[in-house]
Amino acid sequence: MKLQIGKSIKVRKGILCPDDPEFDLSGWQGRIIEVSEDEDGEVTIGIAWDSLTLKEMPELYIEISEADGLD
Repeated sequence: MKLQIGKSIKVRKGILCPDDPEFDLSGWQGRIIEVSEDEDGEVTIGIAWDSLTLKEMPELYIEISEADGLD
């Protein structure tokens, strides 16, 4: 799959949050807003979660994200 800004995505089963593996992101969906690659070739994808995903997110995930300065 070619990662393109604006494309809709759905997280595959078994994918854990890279910032906090306590959270399973399986089934979360949204749109790609950023694609970047570091000097080692590792790709990072910025995602704007859709309203259904935001509604179902665990409150603890939101609190930790805000405390860590994540969008």
